[in-house]
Amino acid sequence: MPTAAKLVAFLLYGGLAWAASVALVPSFPEGMDLGHFFTVNAAVGALAGWFVMGRLAGQGYGLAVTAGLRTTVVLVFYALLIHAGARAYARAVEMRFGDPVAAVLGWIGLAADYGLQLFTSPAAMGVLLVGGVLVGLAVEAVSHFWT
Repeated sequence: MPTAAKLVAFLLYGGLAWAASVALVPSFPEGMDLGHFFTVNAAVGALAGWFVMGRLAGQGYGLAVTAGLRTTVVLVFYALLIHAGARAYARAVEMRFGDPVAAVLGWIGLAADYGLQLFTSPAAMGVLLVGGVLVGLAVEAVSHFWT
């Protein structure tokens, strides 16, 4: 059921994912084509906001902090999975994997590499952690205001 808290979580987590993507750009090689990097991350963030944070809203401000961080972890997990999967698929089409097991292991390896790139970017991690807490609190405030 749509609620004001779910809508606000959808919008704010989409924006948070976009901001984290912008903060991560300096860690990429100069001139790299990022394609749909920003829009995919924003979509994943928006969906995580709707389905995770939107469902957890209304349980109090103390739990809103952990719910905000939980939603951020879900956002990061699925974004890494999607980006690594797309890259692994592109490599598989180019016949760079010998068998399906190598392709799955390649997918996991790419996700780990992308995760390391994210976790070693202080700007992106700061945006995700601080933003996750603030957005969680904002969604909680909206759930109390419009309930």
